[in-house]
Amino acid sequence: MKDFLVKFLSTSFFVGYFPKAPGTVSSFLILAVVWFLFPENQIHLVTLAVILLAINILVTKRAEEIFGEDSRKIVLDESLGMVVSLLWIQKSLLFYFLAFILFRATDVIKPFPIRELEKIKGGWGVMLDDFLAGVYTNLILQLLILIF
Repeated sequence: MKDFLVKFLSTSFFVGYFPKAPGTVSSFLILAVVWFLFPENQIHLVTLAVILLAINILVTKRAEEIFGEDSRKIVLDESLGMVVSLLWIQKSLLFYFLAFILFRATDVIKPFPIRELEKIKGGWGVMLDDFLAGVYTNLILQLLILIF
């Protein structure tokens, strides 16, 4: 794969070059894209998650070779984690706001075993920690929905 394409994809269309909090910016932008461009049909969101997963698998190892290990410029993994956070969640401003806050908090705090996943080499650790942060966020939201 050409390095330009790897940079373009792994930085989520160059969002990773944002000087402050590129992971947060990437998470917010994918949230906005999903909000405005994706209907409530979950098939579309699952398809997007699978596509982002596949792209992450294809480009993250090479992106680490270009940018360095777990570089903050690599933000495609945040896009994947944010989409996973939104799966099967009612499309409402409240739930999407909570998903964003919970995902960013989970990604920063890295509860067990997320921090351990970061140690996996070959680009997998970069992606899997955000994927699991998205799963945790989604589970927390599902529980909140059941309780309230």
